[in-house]
Amino acid sequence: MSSLTPPPDTDQDWFDEAVLAAILALQYGNTSALQLERIMKETRQDIEAIIRSYRGGSPSRMINRIKGVVAKAAKRLEKKTDDAVAVLVAMESANLGARQKDLRDAMLLAAIGGRTSKALIKRYISDYLNSDLTARIRELTRSGAKGQALIDGVRKILDSAERAAATVGVSRANAAVSEGRRRYAAANGLKLMWVSILDSRTTIQCANLDGEVWDAKEPHALPPIHPNCRSSVVVLTGPKPKSRKGFREWLQDQPNDIQDTVLGKTRAEAWRSGALTISQMVDATRTRPLSLERLRALGRLSGQ
Repeated sequence: MSSLTPPPDTDQDWFDEAVLAAILALQYGNTSALQLERIMKETRQDIEAIIRSYRGGSPSRMINRIKGVVAKAAKRLEKKTDDAVAVLVAMESANLGARQKDLRDAMLLAAIGGRTSKALIKRYISDYLNSDLTARIRELTRSGAKGQALIDGVRKILDSAERAAATVGVSRANAAVSEGRRRYAAANGLKLMWVSILDSRTTIQCANLDGEVWDAKEPHALPPIHPNCRSSVVVLTGPKPKSRKGFREWLQDQPNDIQDTVLGKTRAEAWRSGALTISQMVDATRTRPLSLERLRALGRLSGQ
């Protein structure tokens, strides 16, 4: 089943189950994202209905009604993400815990680490709608906009909130899986390996971390490290699999246009010439790419 070769002395079936669990986790994350997105679509319909009922004058009453709808939606989103983490923990335990009995306890602890949905929802949805949306409504109503014209004026903000809801769903599922595996590996004196997707959508920071192995007890970034992060971690019970092609090797085999898509044209040209490595393209936390301006300021990139 797995395209990876298990380390020596590792049961092939268990190794395959570990890979399968990672796939299922991402699938469940997508399901969770669809559920959150559906809540946001319903919320959007309620907001648009309130806007359509506006007949002019002060928008304060309309804004207060919208804030009430947003608050109600936030509570629904928080509950749904917590429920998703709980189900994901049980699913992960069933797939990885079949031969690793104490994984169940580790994954239950992961629920604690995975339940940061409230902060994400507050930042990307509640606060965003209560600030940007209401500010835009006040601006438009001052110019006399109402009805469909008012809805069209806030369309981009509502679109962004829907996308944010889906992102929260995927991120929470990924975080629960990563934290569960870290806790399990740390408790058993094992190591973790970062696995990034080998395609042109992978970010620079994930490309840099791909294939890295570390002691699970040591501080280290875990997926997700950015919105819609598709990377994962796997538990190693032996040496790093030698047969797996890493992102750097994969990228070397790609045509220039794919390399340009992943790294950006300027970075890719410097990388192909040997003047810049992928590890030099990220900041000290290794979770964010450095801008071209910052790379030049650090002396890692020359030219205009």
